Amino acid sequence: MSNAKFASAFARVNRAEKQIEELDAKANAFFETKPYEFFPELNPEGTEEAWKVRLNKPIPEDIFLKTGEILLNLRSPLDHIVCELATSHCGSSDRVCFPFGKTPQTFEKVVKEKIAGRLPPEAIELIREAKPYIGGDELLVAVHDLCNCDKHVAFVPIRKQPTTAGSFGRIAVITGSILVLGSRHGQHLLRHDGGFYAPNISAEPTYNEELHRIEFNFVGPPNTEDMEFLVCTPGSRFQADYKPELNLAFDKIPVVACQPIIEALGQMRQLVLDICSKFRDRFA
Repeated sequence: MSNAKFASAFARVNRAEKQIEELDAKANAFFETKPYEFFPELNPEGTEEAWKVRLNKPIPEDIFLKTGEILLNLRSPLDHIVCELATSHCGSSDRVCFPFGKTPQTFEKVVKEKIAGRLPPEAIELIREAKPYIGGDELLVAVHDLCNCDKHVAFVPIRKQPTTAGSFGRIAVITGSILVLGSRHGQHLLRHDGGFYAPNISAEPTYNEELHRIEFNFVGPPNTEDMEFLVCTPGSRFQADYKPELNLAFDKIPVVACQPIIEALGQMRQLVLDICSKFRDRFA
């Protein structure tokens, strides 16, 4: 074990990086089993049939466990730093923790109760600069809340749904008509005069020349449970080479809603690493 300043904090942050890579591999292995189904949904007027994709298998327990381990290795370094500083400043780290609050006012109350007089004033100012409260740095608050959920309540909430994109190769219409390719919640093409067009620049998909596929991004509402990828006239028959690009996302956390979980965890890790580095630069 290194005796360097805040060694245990940085060891955990570094471990989290490896664990995020492991989680990414587990998620990819899960999606390679094609844990989804396609299904049609008729609109209330009976004029359009939207085809959608949704997950039809449970997320493996190991993904929840690995995510919880990552969050612990992102939340605990903050406590390690303040406890190390408290021990060197006043001889004890009993009941010391990195403070969080629902509001700036409750945060300051925790500062007063837990660390005032027990840490160097410069350390308390660095903590204030991190703004660990709602309305401050809400990604940092998400690290705290998700970790607490995993430790004290249940598995960390992960959304069981597709969240990002899909692509089309060949499409053959047997009967009926295709009205929309892609999702109307993201990039899509509308049928017009025997062809298709993007209604605006932001809706225009990307053509992958190497794979010969049209790639569509999807931006769904935070509470959506499925992803639209095609709209046709009711009863249409067609063959479509459609491949959904799926991801998992945190649930019930607005700041990372619908964001791929690996991307969100990477941002959380960088945030914690930056905070730890500021303390090391100041107190090394």
